[in-house]
Amino acid sequence: MKKISIFFLLSVFCTTMSFAGTWVVGVNHIDQFLSKVEQGTGEAPPAFPKKEDDSFNTDYEGVWNIFPGITCTTADISTTYLNHADANNHWRGIVSVNYAGAGFVQKPETSIEFVQPSLVDFDYSGVPEGYNSLVDYWDRHDLSWLELIDLSGNDLHTVVIDAGPYNEMPVKTINLSNNPRLSSVSIVNCTQLETVNLSSTAITQANFEIIRAAILESSPTANIIYTSTSIDYNKSEDYAQIELKGRTIYINNKDANDMVTLYDISGSKKIETSDDVINTDKLNKGVYMIKVNNKVKKVVLN
Repeated sequence: MKKISIFFLLSVFCTTMSFAGTWVVGVNHIDQFLSKVEQGTGEAPPAFPKKEDDSFNTDYEGVWNIFPGITCTTADISTTYLNHADANNHWRGIVSVNYAGAGFVQKPETSIEFVQPSLVDFDYSGVPEGYNSLVDYWDRHDLSWLELIDLSGNDLHTVVIDAGPYNEMPVKTINLSNNPRLSSVSIVNCTQLETVNLSSTAITQANFEIIRAAILESSPTANIIYTSTSIDYNKSEDYAQIELKGRTIYINNKDANDMVTLYDISGSKKIETSDDVINTDKLNKGVYMIKVNNKVKKVVLN
């Protein structure tokens, strides 16, 4: 009986020790990014770290503390969902994603996304596919410590950055400059933004106005760096053409075939028409951007 008890205690001790360690949360975003880019003018993208059984390796020591382009918190983090009661468990968060000048080429028909998930269970109807629990999903996707995203000097075309429904991702600096084919960008819900660099990209002046409105909606004092390459943009003319009366938008002096497009603040297209008079009764209240060719105006629907 004494031998059995000692064996049992040793088994429990060894099991407990096997689960002790320091891990990094949010690493699935890095896997998704690396899977959507390939070698361009520089070195090949680093391989995402995996264990011998091909599962993701989230270890901090010897893995993520030395992984190219990634910087983690220097101290343990605290979350509302992980088991911090066990003194053997430690976690770190991702502070910066920096692949500036890497020369990566984004694969066609992909979207590079850094989207902070809700950490509130009642926002979910079930566990996302491929995960054992919401805790497992949050552990792999939480970016609540990310302050810097620098993807400048690459060949990207589509980027989405969303700090989440509760603005939990504290990103302060976003640098997407010197991506000559970058034409589609959405930056929303980022309440702590200080600087956004969109210079030397393929973003048109009209699309920039939509992106800018979304950024300033969450971070009114953000410094947005952008140099227009458009030769067909006249702000005073633009604002004279578009008039909002109640819930109806009137477009004056446009050509019969000119298309009118209405976007919500996230850049999602809501209406596209060639009509001069647009009824918006079916849309929710909020800020929208209306585009006539290369001319853009912000409207607020009440």
